[in-house]
Amino acid sequence: MKFDNQLRHGSAIIASYQGEVPLHAWLKSFFREHKQMGSKDRKLLSNMVYGFYRLGHAIKDIPVEERILIGLFLCNGDPHELLLYFRPDWNGHTTRPLAEKIALLQDSGIAFEPTDIFPWKDELSEGIDHEAFCLSFLRQPDLFLRIRPGQEKEVLQKLEGRGEFIPPFTLRLPNGFKVEEWFTPDREVVIQDYSSQRIAPFLQIGAAPSAGVSGYPHPPVPDSTFNRTPGCSSDLSHSSAALSFWDACAASGGKSILAFDLNPFIDITVSDIRESILNNLRERFRQAGIKSYHSFVANLATSQTAGHWAKGTAIPAQAGSVHAGPLAIGSAPTGQGPAGPLPTGLRSAGQDPAGRRPPFDLILADAPCTGSGTWSRTPEDLYFFHPKKIGHYSEQQKKIVANILQALIQQRGENNDPHTKRQTSFVYSTCSVFKKENEEITTFIRDSFQVQPDRLECIKGYDQKADSMFAARFPV
Repeated sequence: MKFDNQLRHGSAIIASYQGEVPLHAWLKSFFREHKQMGSKDRKLLSNMVYGFYRLGHAIKDIPVEERILIGLFLCNGDPHELLLYFRPDWNGHTTRPLAEKIALLQDSGIAFEPTDIFPWKDELSEGIDHEAFCLSFLRQPDLFLRIRPGQEKEVLQKLEGRGEFIPPFTLRLPNGFKVEEWFTPDREVVIQDYSSQRIAPFLQIGAAPSAGVSGYPHPPVPDSTFNRTPGCSSDLSHSSAALSFWDACAASGGKSILAFDLNPFIDITVSDIRESILNNLRERFRQAGIKSYHSFVANLATSQTAGHWAKGTAIPAQAGSVHAGPLAIGSAPTGQGPAGPLPTGLRSAGQDPAGRRPPFDLILADAPCTGSGTWSRTPEDLYFFHPKKIGHYSEQQKKIVANILQALIQQRGENNDPHTKRQTSFVYSTCSVFKKENEEITTFIRDSFQVQPDRLECIKGYDQKADSMFAARFPV
C-alpha cells in the first residue's frame, strides 16, 4: 500500500506540473502544502519526478506510472525499494552499466531509444555527439566551484581531500554538497559550472597570464584604485590605464567576477534587462569584493538603447537608466547615459579629458538563449520544449549583437580621437547546443560586420557531467 501511494503521488505531481516555474521551486511549494510528507518521502518523490523528466521525449506515449519506474531504473545506480516492489526483475540490475540497462528494457519489449530523449539532432551545433548528449540527461550533473585568487591553499585545506581538483582553479563535488556550510560563496569560491569556467581564455585581455598554480595572473598586488580585495591579482606589466569591460547581459554576474579575477586593473560595466537581476548581482559583487563598477538597466534588443550608450547621450527612462547604489560608484547620475561625464574625483584612469569612458577593451554578450546546454540540470525544460523557440531566441540574439556592434562602430566613426579607436574584443556566448543560436550567429556577425573570430569553441560538458556552452571572440 505504501509504495502504491508513493507512485500515485508521483503521478499526481506530474499531472499537475505544467512547466510554468522551475521544477525545484514547484516541488518546494508542493511539499510546503503537504507537510505530512517526511524528508524520506520528499526525497523519493523528487527522485521519481526528476527521473520521469530525464527521459525527455522518449517513450512519451506509455503510462506515466511506467515511465516513472523506467526513469528510476535508468537514472539511479543503486537498488531501490520501489523497484523491488513493482519491478523486482529490474531492481537486481540497477548497478549495471547504462548500456546494459537500456538493452534489458529493449529485450523486455519496451521501445526505449536513447536518441529520442533529445530528438533535434539536425539542430545541434557541430561536433556534438548526439547519442552521448542524449545519454547525459540520464545522470545528474556534478557541482562545480571556482577557487578565487589567493584562496587556493585555504580552500583545499578545508576540504581535506573531498572532491576533485581540476587545474587550474576548478573543484568538482557531488550534488548535495552544502557550499554555504564550508565557504562564503563569491568570496572564497564561486559556484560556477565547469564549462562556464572554461570560457576564461575568451575573457583575458591582452597577454595570457603567466603560468602559475592558480591559473590567474600574478603576483597578487592589491590595488586601491580598483578596490581589489587582498589576494586578487594585479600585473604590473600592464598599462596603468584601466582595462574596460562591459558585461552586456550580466545576469547574476558570475562571468564578471571571473573577468575581474583574470584581468588586473579592470573597470567593469554591467547591464541587464531588469533591475531585480542587477540587485542579485550587486550582492554577489559585494561578497566578491568588487566595490567600484558601473551598472544600468537596458533592453539591448532595441537599437535606441545601444545607440545612446555608444554615443554617450542620455538614455530615455523607458529604455534604460543608470543605477548608482552604494556599490555602483563612478556611475553617471540617474537618467544620464552610462557613457556620460563622471563626477570629478571618480574618473578612472584611461578616460578622456571630458570624463567619458573610451570604447571597451572587452565586451561580453552572454545572450539570452534556450539554455539547452543546461537541461540536464533542469530536465523539465527539455520535456516541455518546443523547437519554435529556437527561432525566437536566434532573432533576439541577432538584434542584441547587431545593436552593440553597430553602436560601437558608429561611435568610432564619429570620434576622431585615436585613443577611442583601439581594438575591442567582442565575445558572444550562449549556454545553448543549437547551431541557430551558435554558429549561425557567428556567421551573422562575420558577414554583417566583416570581422573574423580569433577564437571559437563549442564547449562540451556532457562528457564531464557539466553543462555545454558556445563562445566566439571577434576583434572589432
